[in-house]
Formats: sequence, C-alpha cells, structure tokens
Amino acid sequence: MTEEQKKIKKYVNAIEWHLKVPLEMKARINSDIGTEIHLRLETGKTIDEVMAEIGTPKEVAQRFNTELKEQTLRKHPLRFLFLTLAVLVVIGTVAGGMNHFPSLGQEEISMIGGVDEPTSVYVKDAFGGREIGYWISGIGLCLGCIGAYLLLLYGKQAAPKGCKSVMLLSGIGFLMNFVIVGMLQWKFSPGISIIEIAPGFVLNLVVFLIAALRLRNS
Repeated sequence: MTEEQKKIKKYVNAIEWHLKVPLEMKARINSDIGTEIHLRLETGKTIDEVMAEIGTPKEVAQRFNTELKEQTLRKHPLRFLFLTLAVLVVIGTVAGGMNHFPSLGQEEISMIGGVDEPTSVYVKDAFGGREIGYWISGIGLCLGCIGAYLLLLYGKQAAPKGCKSVMLLSGIGFLMNFVIVGMLQWKFSPGISIIEIAPGFVLNLVVFLIAALRLRNS
C-alpha cells in the first residue's frame, strides 16, 4: 500500500467514525467519497489538496448527517447509566477495599516454637491473593460497564471496529475474574440458600456475546 493509499484509507475511516447513519449507508458514502477522491486525483491534484477541498472528516460527516437527518441513528439513552455505574464501581471498590482490608501493605508475623524449643519467626505479606483478586475483579467489572456504555453508544448498526473495541474491553474484564481467587461478588439470600454472583463475570460475558453477534451480522 502506497503512502497515498494509506492517507485515503485513514481519511475515509475518519469520516465513517463521525457518521451517525446505518451501516449500509456508511458503506455507500465511503464508496462515493473514494470515487470522488480518485476522480480529483486524476486531474493532477495531490491527495492533500483533494482532502483540503473536500473538508475535514468531521465536516464531511456533519454534512451527510444533516442531509440524512431522518436516517440518523439515535444513541441509546441508557448508555449514561453504565457510564455512571462505572464511576460508582470505582468508588465502591476503593471504599470497600479500604474497609475490608485495612491491613493493606502491612506485614503479619507468626512465631512457631515452645518455651524450651528453638523459635522460628515467619513474616508474610498481609496483602494476600484474596485481596488482589478483589481489586482485579473490581477493575474487570468497571471494564464491563465501559463496554456496555460503548455498546449502547454505537447502537445496533455499529461498525466492525466499534464491535471489536467492545469485545476487547469485555474480554479482558471477563478474564480478570479468573486471574486469582477473591472475586468481587454479590450475595443474595432468597430463603435458606445463598446465591453468589460475580457481576464482572456476568456483565462482561453478556456484553462480549452481544458485540460478537453484532460483528457477525455487520
């Protein structure tokens, strides 16, 4: 791929990113813009001159969004719910960790031995695997909330690039629940039994599957 082709691809992709129309319409617009660019290049102009004449990607996308206002995709209003939840998760995880693990970073000393026997002293870090698992799973839940926000932001006609970004975030968040023991869990007691649910595990799995399905249908 030549330098000129790279610039054209980057320019067209930037326009697609700002478009708020269905996927099929985006493909048609990109095709028309690509044709227009090549026609102008044939007149002897450079790619920089052509892009300057057409306008910045944001300006071009805005023109199409205005002309195709009736077909503009509406962003889901619930997306801010997950964005707010991500912030609350961060605050809640930090507050909960400080309350439940006040000995964070301290050392625990154990002594083994009798009165007449040699005494051995063992020093170990109180910041064990359970505490680390709590923090990691908290971050995983936050990634799930961000993934859900982006999923609602992009809408059902999300571009493949958007779906892949969501899948990457939710995939990392999902795997964080298996890194180490001590997951962040919600407990429910509907009667005599106790149900434990790892919110990061469930949310990231659902978000990942929905994004994968949309990528497959795009």
